[in-house]
Parts: sequence; structure tokens; C-alpha cells
Amino acid sequence: MDQVLTYGFAYGAGGDALHGKRLQLVLSTGGPEASYAPAGHNRFTMDGLLRPLDATAHLCGLDMAQPLILHSAPRVDADELQRHADRCRELLAPAAAAIGR
Repeated sequence: MDQVLTYGFAYGAGGDALHGKRLQLVLSTGGPEASYAPAGHNRFTMDGLLRPLDATAHLCGLDMAQPLILHSAPRVDADELQRHADRCRELLAPAAAAIGR
């Protein structure tokens, strides 16, 4: 991030290289979704934890997509893991097509 999110490239004077592009976060957590709540183990919602990345996306003119999150990753069954992988592929397909892959 430090090499891409630089003044004059990603933001600031002349820094519009990322404007209009989409930021897609794909995350996995070790705990259940319920642990990401004010009364949960982690004390914060996932939206709250991702707020600094949302602010960075805004600064750089990026469209921040709804994050794709797999909670309790170490404990999901093979079917759930496959659904998550399929959704990741769906999200990557337009970018892959754009670069000819």
C-alpha cells in the first residue's frame, strides 16, 4: 500500500490514477460474525474496523465495494469454503477479463 498510495499518484495534485476504480476487500476471520459487534469479543463491528480503509478509498477516489467476508474460516465446511471461493472468482472475473486472462 505504501508504494501505491502515494501523493501525486493516488491522491493530491495530479493523483488521480485510482479515481473511479473499485476497491474490493475479501477477508476471513477466525471468529464468528457475532464476535464483531459492540458487545462481541472484538468490541467493534466489521464496518467499524474497516473504516480507515473506507477513508483511504474515499481519499483516492475509489469506489469501495461491499466486503466479502468469510467468518469462522478455520471451522467452515468444504461446501461453505467452495461457495466463498466461487464468489471470489465471480468478483475477480471482470478484472481478469480486462487484462486478458
